[in-house]
Amino acid sequence: MTAEAIERVTGVRAGGLFNIPLGAPFCSELAKGLRARFESPDDPFWLTDCLIFVPNRRTARTVERAFAAGEPQGGLLPRIHPLGDWDPEDLENAERDSESASDLMAPALPLPVSNLERQLTLMQMVEAMQRRTADASTSPALALAAAQQLAKLLDAAALEGVSWDKLGDLVPHDLAEHWQQTLQFLTIVTSAWPQWLESAGLSDPGHYRNASLVALSTAWRLNPPQYPVIIAGSTGSVPATADLMRTVLRLPKGAVILPGVDASLEEGAWAAIGPDHPQFTLKQLLERLGQTRSDLNAWTPAQGHLDRAKLLSEVMRPADAAQGWITWVASARTQAAALLRGLSVIEAPNPVAEALSISLCVREALETPGASVALITPNRTLARRVATELERWGIEVDDSAGRPLSKTKPGSLLSLILAAVVEDFAPVPLLAMLKHPHCALGLTRVQVRRLTIDLELACLRGARPDAGLEGLAKGLSPRDREILAPLLEALAAGMAPLLEATGALGVSQWAERLRDAALAVSTQAEGEGGELWQREAGEAARLLLEDLGAIQHLVAPVTLDAFATMFCMLMDGVAVREANPDTARLVILGPLEARLQSFDVVILSGLNEPGWPDVPAVDGWLNRPMRQGLGMNLPERRIGQSAHDFCQALGASRVILTRAAKEEGGLAKPSRWLVRLDTLAKALGQENGIAQHPALNWAQQLDVPAKIIPGQAPQPKPPVPARPRKLAVTHIEQWVRDPYAFYVRHILRLRPLDPIDADPTAGERGTFIHTVLERFVRAYPKAVPGDAAAILLQLGREVMTEHRIAPAIAALWWPRFEAIASWIATIEPERRAHLTHVLPEVEGALMLGDLKFQVTAKADRLEVGRDGTLAIVDYKTGAIPSDPQMQSGLSPQLPLEGAIAQAGGFNGVEARAVRALIIMKLAGKRADCLARPAKDHLQLIQRNLEGLIRRIRAYDDPEQPYESRTQVQFGRIMDDYAYIARAAERFQDEAEGD
Repeated sequence: MTAEAIERVTGVRAGGLFNIPLGAPFCSELAKGLRARFESPDDPFWLTDCLIFVPNRRTARTVERAFAAGEPQGGLLPRIHPLGDWDPEDLENAERDSESASDLMAPALPLPVSNLERQLTLMQMVEAMQRRTADASTSPALALAAAQQLAKLLDAAALEGVSWDKLGDLVPHDLAEHWQQTLQFLTIVTSAWPQWLESAGLSDPGHYRNASLVALSTAWRLNPPQYPVIIAGSTGSVPATADLMRTVLRLPKGAVILPGVDASLEEGAWAAIGPDHPQFTLKQLLERLGQTRSDLNAWTPAQGHLDRAKLLSEVMRPADAAQGWITWVASARTQAAALLRGLSVIEAPNPVAEALSISLCVREALETPGASVALITPNRTLARRVATELERWGIEVDDSAGRPLSKTKPGSLLSLILAAVVEDFAPVPLLAMLKHPHCALGLTRVQVRRLTIDLELACLRGARPDAGLEGLAKGLSPRDREILAPLLEALAAGMAPLLEATGALGVSQWAERLRDAALAVSTQAEGEGGELWQREAGEAARLLLEDLGAIQHLVAPVTLDAFATMFCMLMDGVAVREANPDTARLVILGPLEARLQSFDVVILSGLNEPGWPDVPAVDGWLNRPMRQGLGMNLPERRIGQSAHDFCQALGASRVILTRAAKEEGGLAKPSRWLVRLDTLAKALGQENGIAQHPALNWAQQLDVPAKIIPGQAPQPKPPVPARPRKLAVTHIEQWVRDPYAFYVRHILRLRPLDPIDADPTAGERGTFIHTVLERFVRAYPKAVPGDAAAILLQLGREVMTEHRIAPAIAALWWPRFEAIASWIATIEPERRAHLTHVLPEVEGALMLGDLKFQVTAKADRLEVGRDGTLAIVDYKTGAIPSDPQMQSGLSPQLPLEGAIAQAGGFNGVEARAVRALIIMKLAGKRADCLARPAKDHLQLIQRNLEGLIRRIRAYDDPEQPYESRTQVQFGRIMDDYAYIARAAERFQDEAEGD
């Protein structure tokens, strides 16, 4: 049936230029209109004659569902092809006539190069360019990053139909020097890249897509198809697409259906539209097609959301036509309720509250049976937060953006395998790999988990072990080495493909070795290892490795370190979207993916700038004049396209707009369109602007209990026999200041685990200095040699080597130690003049007989005077106690050592009078070092001993509890034991201050 006959029978136009208004479900209306025009009761296969082009694959799936919904008994669907995601097979499928477009194009344009091969080839060209310019900063990773940016530039130029021939018209001497260098660098895309494509018999993907559309248009002009051809939903922003649309309008049954053309805006305002207006692209398209808004026809009777469409038309009114806005507001105040119906806003204090509020909106909307909900946001962090919040209700989200391959389980295992080898099995990457869900190493998963925990506790916490698997084994005790042998052997075997390689290899060789290592690492004891390559993420990882393995000579040999960086960059560029049913009621979409989709509830989120609209990125290749010279679109056009996405999303019956008042620690700038919308609402008589959604209030109450009961301080009362009867003087201070922490450590015997791969602490620095001084004093107990400073420095080097202090840490410690060594060498001769000898690290004990309690100590240094008296010296590399703290018993270590000395408790030292208690501060600067004797030291000894006896007797009472933090001012709220006592609940102000 001809188009004229269809129009006579159905009463509607078969072909031409059409519009589906804002708010009408685009895909459903597309299906309805097609049926109204072309359905044939006599031909059950009539739909298969129809050819439909839509902007992208998501829209294609939605259109398929719309047609399937009209065929409850099942039936064949029309041919639907995406314009934006052009595939080499789509051209052949799109044209079925004998003289097809593919026949016309085949001799002129070969198949497109793969994205991976394009990136690596451009990378090779970048490296060659950098070698010619003697750029010493080049590396494979930087070259790949530049190649990826060049690929984006090629795509952008192809999309806009720009010829690189115009680049020569940009006069270099008119530009700054760095832009002249850029022009020179761009010879890669103007010369080297086309030459390579010609020699390889391939084409650029962007040019292939454009040529496909041109060939299709040419074929249809020569041989117009007699079946229905529809281009639906495209704004014609790509010149090749606009040309195809012009051709389709001339076909016997050709139709072009536009999305949401503003028919209400008066001609004067329409003429004033600029690139940042949502209708600008559609206006340009109509001009290219030689049409005007008056030529538009209604595709279906659906009128959409007329009130919302008029509201948005005024919100987006061009500034040059602002007078019309004032006139319209004056006449529309009586219709304010209808105009703003279904709109609400949430302004959360921060992104966390925004995400929680959104999740509650989703939860509420899903209570309506069959309701569909879309969260539309360009903010990926916000989208992930919302998905996480929804997990509390078991709600799964269909996220259109997917995830980079590197963030999936298979991708993360591949990157962790590389990191473990590159970093010589450093604790963090090694543990991350061993704890990966797919890691089995030929053992059972239970074995791997148990042995990994054993390895972690044995040598991966605290100071880093020596590098490599041999270093791990060296750091283990014989018993641990025997227990962990299966794991270490499996690690060596699994990583062998990467460990056995030396020097630089080709990318394909590294890819094959990585694949073999990944298979070995993921294989279980039962021999099953295919799980790694399953599902969409596993398939994507497998294909990437296969593609890299098939590439032999595109990239010069690289080291494993460089390959690891390159491989992770390539994985970042591979988007993985797990298969979800297209009927999912909840989806998260970016603005681009949301085009032409219809939902019952739309949540537009992250309405701040940048975001809505996004700030166009600074083009590192082409500045604004250069883009204009080439005929490329300016960044403002993207703002207009983003505005069109914003308006189309607001076409839903119910729309919730959300933003966070603060982001990244500062005030956030609200989207200009949200500000306009709110301003217009106030102008229409709504005092508070757009209606506030209650979800923010719900969020504030969601996790707040009806009543908060502060935690009670723990007061354990262990039986007296369980209480210690022997303590070192260094532990008595903890007993005095925080009895509960003392209880946890010495009665429950709980110790905090060292951090993984921990840097040496201040305490370990103190141990290092103590060890050096001990060796020095032991070697020279009487006279001090003249080269004492040099000897101390040599001892320092030896101790650092023995303690395996990392070079970076040693570089920080050494200048401080040099200052200490210089100070010691200066004061020591004067001190020794009054001494017979000095004893280092002397152990001692004092038995309090009637209490059956023993106090032990190790004095840093005992100085025996010529008069037979003792001076006890305590080295301090950190803060030193004050005299009042020692007098009150809060710092009893040195006074109690004096009591032990008076009683003759130190090994090899008879009872002597104590001449002095000296604190020797060993600071990082020589000027800060000092030797300070305690005041009234004999009284100090007596008072601290009596205080200890009173404390022992008090705790011999079974009713005496070990209270938490009795001396709060001398403890940290987040020390090793405070969280066990839940101290932060009782000292909230201090906790917040920390």
